[in-house]
Parts: sequence; structure tokens; C-alpha cells
Amino acid sequence: MKLTFKTAVITASLGLFSVSAPTISYADQHGQKMQANKPSAEFMQKLQHASFMPNLMRHLMMNKSTLELNADQLSALKGYNQENSPKVQAMVGKLMDLEAKAQQMALENASVDDVVKVGEQSIQIRTDLLKAKLKCREFVKSVLTPAQYEQTLTTYKS
Repeated sequence: MKLTFKTAVITASLGLFSVSAPTISYADQHGQKMQANKPSAEFMQKLQHASFMPNLMRHLMMNKSTLELNADQLSALKGYNQENSPKVQAMVGKLMDLEAKAQQMALENASVDDVVKVGEQSIQIRTDLLKAKLKCREFVKSVLTPAQYEQTLTTYKS
């Protein structure tokens, strides 16, 4: 096997992979059952591990009064969240499973190729999460006024 930067990152980090590549796919394509529940605190910790991107939707829902979101804005945001949150939750679950599997495989002396194969699957999910978070950001920007969006960023950073 040719050792590239990508394979070196995978084999060296065993679960803390770098991000690269292709088109967005959704959770159902990652083999996870989608759930319609609210994210738990445990899920939010997993999401922080799985994606370095901001979680704007949760922040918006927690600060809807401060941001003075109107009924139409709330309806649009909730609809987007109900449609997409289960997909993200499934991707995070699959990612956590794959990373645990890669770590276990490495500890059991599996071949480099086999561990890299699982690692590459986790990288694809991380890429999909990145794209899903960016898609959400663009949706949020389309729903909020420029002032509300700026206020969202300011309060998120603080």
C-alpha cells in the first residue's frame, strides 16, 4: 500500500481524522436509522467530537426570544431542523461506530489496509457532516434578517 498523507493521518490518529472530499450524502445512505427525537446531551457531546462546525440551529432555538424570531422564521427553522436533524444524528452515530471499530481493529493488529478502509469511511462521513452544517448555515442566513444573523454570530461566539 502506498502511504499518503491521508493514510498516514488515519493510521496515526485512529479516530481523529482529517477532512477531505466529495459530494454530500445523507444519513440514510450511511446505514443508520433516522430518529425524530430531540438531541440529547450525550448526542451533543458526540456531535462536538464529530464536527468542529458551529451548531447554529440549536443556538437559534435557545435564543429565539432574544433574536425576536417571528412565527414564519420559527416555522421555517423548525421545519428544516425536523427534516435534517435526524440525518445528522444518524451520521454522527455511524461515525462514532466506525471510529471505535478502527481503533479496535488497530488494537487487534488488523492490516493497515483494513484499518484505512474503515478510516476512509469515517472521513467521508465527516465531510458529509461539514457540508450539512454549511448547508444549514446558508439556510439560516436565508431565513434571518442580516441583523439577526449578525446577532446570532455575536452571541454564539460569546
